[in-house]
Amino acid sequence: MVGPEPDISSEPVPPEDTDTANRWLGALGATRRRRAEFQDALEAQQERLDTFARQELARFAEKEAWLEGALALYHTAVLEREPKRVTIPLPNGRLTSVGGQPSFEITDPERLVVWLEESGLAGSVIDYPPAPDPKIKKVPLRQALEGFRISDGVPVTEAGEVVPGVTVTAARRTFTAKP
Repeated sequence: MVGPEPDISSEPVPPEDTDTANRWLGALGATRRRRAEFQDALEAQQERLDTFARQELARFAEKEAWLEGALALYHTAVLEREPKRVTIPLPNGRLTSVGGQPSFEITDPERLVVWLEESGLAGSVIDYPPAPDPKIKKVPLRQALEGFRISDGVPVTEAGEVVPGVTVTAARRTFTAKP
């Protein structure tokens, strides 16, 4: 563009003559081309930046998951030696473990009712409605069986007696590392 640049900080004014109009039309075309080139370059840079960001964030997530897994294994080993150490304070933070409640599935209600009656636990666990079928209350059942050892999904009394008619799924323990 030959001649002075237009003052784009002020309101638009019409070109003084045909030559000026032609120059400004050429300047508009050049400006649009430069904007398109800039946009293309910007998109390419943004794509590279997005790729870099995804890779770095994935690397951080992978390292975090590895460290959390390793610390959970450490805490599991500590819990095997010291079952009450659900929180381990360390100079850089603390490890916390929470065990959920096991789930009980009644597989044979008749056998379970007979066992509960014979063991003296029926009063707190069974609701005897007027109907012929007794209702087993799950929360009191869980509480009654809480101290029992679980072997292959079946509760076993201290005397080694298998509790019939119920299976137990151990709760998953969750671990949290708080730096």
